[in-house]
Amino acid sequence: MGLGAIVFGDDAKELTRTARLTSRPGLAPPRKFNITARDFTSAIADNDWGPEEFRLGGPKVDSILASPFEQVLFLDPDNYVLRDPTYLFDTKVFKKYGAIFWPDFPVRKNDSELIVWDVMGLKGKYWKELEFESGQVVLDKSRTWRALMLAKYISQQAKYYFTQFLGDKEAFFWGFAGTNTPYFLTPTYIHSVGAIVDDEHPGGSNDVYLNDPNTKYCGQSMMQSDFYDDPDNPVPDSFVPEPLFMHWNMLKYKYVEGVDYFQSAMTYEVPKGTKFADYKSVGFRVHGDWGYFSHCLDLRHVKGLNIRVWPWSEKNPNKAEAFHRAWRISHDAVASARYDAFIKSISGQTYKATQAHVARGSRGVVFVTSRKNIPSIIMAALLLRKTGCKLPIVYMYNRGDTTEIEIEILRKYNVSTADYRDEIRGHTWSPEDWAKGASVASAILTAPFEEMIFLEPESYLLSDPTSLLDSNEFQAHGALFWAGPGKRRRDDHLRDVLKVPKGVNEGESDEVEFKAGIMVVSKAKAWKALKYVEHILFNADYFFKHLDGYRDAFYYGFLAAQQTYFLNPTAPTLIGVMTQHNATTPETFCGQAILQYNLASSASGGAPKPLVLDMRFAKSKYDPVVDHLMVASIVDGGKRGVDTKNVGTIGKYSDCLIWDAASSGVAALISDWQSLYPKVNTVLHEVRSQLPGEHEVQKLKRQKLLGALSGSSPFQPTPTPARSRWSIWPPSKKKKKEPTKKKVSPLGLTNVPEAVEVEHERGLVMPASATNLANVVRTMLLLRESGWKLPITITYYGSDLGEMQIVGLKTFRVDVVELTPRIQPDSEWTSHELNMAVRIESIIAAPYAQVLMLDLDTDIYPLQDPTYLFNAKPFRDTGALFWPDVRARNQSSALWAAFEMTKKWEGMVLDAGHFLVDKRKVWNALMMARHLVSEGKFYTSVSKSGSPWTASMDIHDFSSSDPSFSTQPPHARPAF
Repeated sequence: MGLGAIVFGDDAKELTRTARLTSRPGLAPPRKFNITARDFTSAIADNDWGPEEFRLGGPKVDSILASPFEQVLFLDPDNYVLRDPTYLFDTKVFKKYGAIFWPDFPVRKNDSELIVWDVMGLKGKYWKELEFESGQVVLDKSRTWRALMLAKYISQQAKYYFTQFLGDKEAFFWGFAGTNTPYFLTPTYIHSVGAIVDDEHPGGSNDVYLNDPNTKYCGQSMMQSDFYDDPDNPVPDSFVPEPLFMHWNMLKYKYVEGVDYFQSAMTYEVPKGTKFADYKSVGFRVHGDWGYFSHCLDLRHVKGLNIRVWPWSEKNPNKAEAFHRAWRISHDAVASARYDAFIKSISGQTYKATQAHVARGSRGVVFVTSRKNIPSIIMAALLLRKTGCKLPIVYMYNRGDTTEIEIEILRKYNVSTADYRDEIRGHTWSPEDWAKGASVASAILTAPFEEMIFLEPESYLLSDPTSLLDSNEFQAHGALFWAGPGKRRRDDHLRDVLKVPKGVNEGESDEVEFKAGIMVVSKAKAWKALKYVEHILFNADYFFKHLDGYRDAFYYGFLAAQQTYFLNPTAPTLIGVMTQHNATTPETFCGQAILQYNLASSASGGAPKPLVLDMRFAKSKYDPVVDHLMVASIVDGGKRGVDTKNVGTIGKYSDCLIWDAASSGVAALISDWQSLYPKVNTVLHEVRSQLPGEHEVQKLKRQKLLGALSGSSPFQPTPTPARSRWSIWPPSKKKKKEPTKKKVSPLGLTNVPEAVEVEHERGLVMPASATNLANVVRTMLLLRESGWKLPITITYYGSDLGEMQIVGLKTFRVDVVELTPRIQPDSEWTSHELNMAVRIESIIAAPYAQVLMLDLDTDIYPLQDPTYLFNAKPFRDTGALFWPDVRARNQSSALWAAFEMTKKWEGMVLDAGHFLVDKRKVWNALMMARHLVSEGKFYTSVSKSGSPWTASMDIHDFSSSDPSFSTQPPHARPAF
């Protein structure tokens, strides 16, 4: 049939980039970027795969079998081909074996460690060898058909096999081993490629040495080399393997344009006379984020092996530049393709057809933000009403982010709400994208008004903005924008992607940035432009690399749609105070707000009047007894486009803004502002005092939750008969019931999560992360040694555990459960607050009715088999068994008042390192603990302890005057 290269994946950018990098003689481009798409969905439609099986490469073998080539070079989409690989098909090695693989870490487990040897009929036939790395594979399907069919079967049964080994890479091995099909494993071992990083070189430098304790090596890619092409003779000492493939599997997590990700290489030096496979503990160590790098790796130190670091980019010049070019081209190509599809999709759409929910001529004020800014929304609404504005106000929220009680609070201040979740289905925004306003256009299009004034929550109106909707400028253009500080960087490249005709908007307005915080738009007149903006924001992963958030997206959206708008010609003013760093330094200006002006009119004598204050820079350290708005700082001549600088804290004021006048060649003039507008500070203080206090809000939230929990507990499990967790063959065909797919935010009050299906009456749960993995394994071994026979579940959140670590844990015959879908952390959570959420969700997600929980640190040494504790009378009576800590319970009146409790329970706080709960009996307490974690900032501030456990157990039965749990161990013998 022929030969060719195939790339498997679901990321179009990576597929395009890989094809671009492999465009060399010998790979003739049949189409642009050498990609022909082939859908093989039908080949895998009947497989019982979940997201984990897909992530571990379940479809990879099927993609090879479905390809139209007889001889195949398979590539993962994140594989950088360093030189033309076509010659591999003509090598003596390929002609002899018909299969070429490259090695990974670690050494494959032997037949006493891995039961698959027995399953495959190979027990007692173990041979020592490194595992396969399947980012690149060369195969002759006609000669390796039997092996591929067994690998296909193994992948089909991934729910069993992928718990024994790490996904598709070893599926290949067992396919070949199980059919006794020969293969060639390249003897040249894998190299790590990355950079050496320190505080002064976040992008890495080869001038930095690793012997400095402040420097770190951060591996980002795995490099594979070629081989000596004579399979029948030993490799001569003179042979030097050349780099061939760069599997950049860590760069997908973080990429910064211009950083050389291939600066340094780290390799093991294998002593002469030994083989790499002789050292069983070789492998990578996983670290965190360093500098411009994420998910850093380095090599594990192994006795008998030296580790060498050398400047890879110096010996392989221009590779980083080629990679960056391919990255840009691939992203541009995908962005352009999506843009073309978008243009085609809206060609037949109309405003009326897509905005049927909007009453013609309707007007209002719209806020788009998150729940943490609700106090600011209330303050903005109160100030708006003080100006005499009677327009309706709507807060657009994303379902799940805002709770029912917060919606009720907003209604008390005549702020209605509307959910725009359906408009943003399918987005892939990061938290940073959300923070930059990726959802703003979607919210505006969903808002119930035809004409609207959009405000950010810290935008405080000084005069009634209703007249803006009747202005000649708005009626003529359908969109009003205000100039912000600074100039927009002209991006001709982005203009090309958006197909903006030459000569469009080439004047000063192309340089002055839009100000985030206030916009006035008519959906009837600017609907097409808003759809363009929505498309740009929906693809923020690409466009935000070029744009400064949603304000630039609106500019380019209107530009691409060739929609006119009016940009207020009046430059903004900084309003703030004169203050000192300390008593010995002169006074200097500290800007706390940005003032925007109304449109000039004949009624005002042509002079624009103050309209709105952007107070976001004052909110971080707002003092209700200090006037933040005393003096004004303007740019001489009212010039627009002068940037600002945040110079940090000066005296009692933080986030101080000043004009970056020196770099612009202009002067900043200071003038009195308080005397012209003496009431502004007074009004701000007065309105802020009307905001609901945090204690009041928390009281309402607790009452709402208690009301939701007032009925019978949703946790009414019926344990299934215990099944053997040691069975290995055959894998069950019955589909296991998946946990609820609904994302349940810990911020939701009435959205109490459904109880997980119980598989066993009793079991143990331990949260794990990469940093405590050794403790987890140690505790499991100690438990088994003590006689523990009940099932064990290990939980983890996010990227705390890597694929190899998960597979390694499963070899200890434990369940591993990811908690990420169950936890939506607040952006301001500390790691401590996230750890508390992980503890609670671990218990809720565990498939047991009665749970023994061991601490997140898993530094617990079980001194005896703790199974007997489930039968202890205190636990049977109460459903919760705790041990006391060494600290006395906090007797602060503020803490007890926060829980509306007058009677203080004395004694020691609870030790959260190990405890037992019966979820059927203490479900409401767990829900309250879950709620307290979501409101951790408040409760930590009043309790000073930060632990939710004491509080949750104290209040889980409000009608009781005594705690209904036990803190006395049932026996006086040591337990943990």
